[in-house]
Amino acid sequence: MMRFFYDVAIFYAGIVTTTRITHATPAAAYGHCAHRDWECDTKIPESERAFGCKDLARQLVEDEPGRNINVILGGGEQVLRAKMNESKACVRGDGQDLVWNWMQYQRAQKRKYRYVRTREQLLDEGVHPSTDFLLGLFAPNHIPYDKERSLGPYGQPSLEEMTHQAINILSRNPNGFVEGGRIDHAHHDNLAKIALEEVVAFDKAIQKGLAMTNLDDTMIVVTADHSHAFSMNGYPKRGNPIEGVGDKTPEGFAYQTLSYINGPGYTIHRTTNNMPGTNSTLQTRNTWKDLSHLGVNVTSDRTQVHLAGFWMDSETHGGEDVPVFSTGPMGHLLHGVHEQTHVPFAMAYSLCIGPYETKCRKGGGGGGDHHSKGHGHPAGKTNGGSTPSIARNNNNLWLLTTTTVFLLAISHTC
Repeated sequence: MMRFFYDVAIFYAGIVTTTRITHATPAAAYGHCAHRDWECDTKIPESERAFGCKDLARQLVEDEPGRNINVILGGGEQVLRAKMNESKACVRGDGQDLVWNWMQYQRAQKRKYRYVRTREQLLDEGVHPSTDFLLGLFAPNHIPYDKERSLGPYGQPSLEEMTHQAINILSRNPNGFVEGGRIDHAHHDNLAKIALEEVVAFDKAIQKGLAMTNLDDTMIVVTADHSHAFSMNGYPKRGNPIEGVGDKTPEGFAYQTLSYINGPGYTIHRTTNNMPGTNSTLQTRNTWKDLSHLGVNVTSDRTQVHLAGFWMDSETHGGEDVPVFSTGPMGHLLHGVHEQTHVPFAMAYSLCIGPYETKCRKGGGGGGDHHSKGHGHPAGKTNGGSTPSIARNNNNLWLLTTTTVFLLAISHTC
């Protein structure tokens, strides 16, 4: 999908993430590499560096389309700055300060740009209507979980705040792309309650996007890039906290409503006082920690690691299909479950770009024949500095995904 956008050369773009800006999902918007861990130069094997392989941070700052992305908000400052070594994120070995390089490039292009590092600076960006290119890195590594981030002026912004500010800037130009999320990370650590908290933060970002767009001319798509090996156990009492103990077995052994098929929760819930002998229920249940003292109606601590049935240091993704839902113009093209490549082509069709540049229906507004005829980019400059004459529709598009919170906005007001 991004290839369609950049080939057209009229789309402004933005990435918003609560992970490192060079992490796998956001990096897919601008980078190409043989391994997702090649975020900075020291992660690339020397044998591969000899072939000229470039790390993802440099691709973001030096190459197309990264250096022309209008809004970049997230974590991972350490990955871009050689003199930083404050977290577990990779440390640059080439001595480069890519943040400085980014500013130098924007200055050379005579662009109105700004770099921010704190929540206060980001929110203050609302009084800088002239900014067209914004880089914000709010943590050396990933931005802390929503309930753990600093709320002060020198702390980290929420996903909702970053989304709001990104749309504010992108709305000054016709188009944009926004991405974000850490639900996935909590699941990998079997932290079910924190994963749910991150879903709530994601939902606030969705609501912000809905409040700032018009469904008459905006297609909104909600989906996920994958599931997790995550299970909801049956028979909890009515009104029971979802993150707490679900119920007790007839033998009095309590179990959690939410658990995982694999992950670090296996060893945390396993006990060492295994009873020898047969594998009867009464004996095998003593190989697991008893949670009955928590009570059926007591919510577990938010940092409680939930039970996993098989040990792994990091829980795996799941294999079931994930749904996709949509509303707004051409929203009927996406519903339920589709083969994954159908999604970008449906989006491309809704915008009359890529393979549908000359094969989309003409018409107006948010009705069935929604594609407008003869609409082009306004007289202002595009990312490439040119004014294309290619015809486009006048609709907008947002794509949002849950496990890694993927937000895509394309606006066409001419």
